[in-house]
Amino acid sequence: MTGQDEIPAFSPLITFKQYREHTEALVAQSVLDSAGIYSFLRDENTIRVNWAYSHILGGIRLQVAEEDAKVAEEILSQPIPESIAVDGEEDYQQPKCPQCASLKIGTRLAGYWACDDCGSVWVDDAEESRSSR
Repeated sequence: MTGQDEIPAFSPLITFKQYREHTEALVAQSVLDSAGIYSFLRDENTIRVNWAYSHILGGIRLQVAEEDAKVAEEILSQPIPESIAVDGEEDYQQPKCPQCASLKIGTRLAGYWACDDCGSVWVDDAEESRSSR
């Protein structure tokens, strides 16, 4: 180092979003990271170790620099694509809720899908038939 010019300026972080689920917070953080926006997950480890603290602490808090908040909002507000092109393979089709057709599908647990919009839970028959081959 040759001087103070090379030390990044301290920029206080603001709580931008709050998440109950650790995986959802990690996805949001990785999306921002891939866009070149620094973010921090406050209370991530505390809540991961003892989930009961989530309500008390206000969930896992995604924090960004105040000047990055508007761009971060634009990035995280983009709609979920219905399909994703995968090189050398068939395009990935985002699952849809059979009840309300939402693309906001939550974590898949024990063979079941769950809709974040309407709360519907279902088994993906196509996935079941692929895994039984």
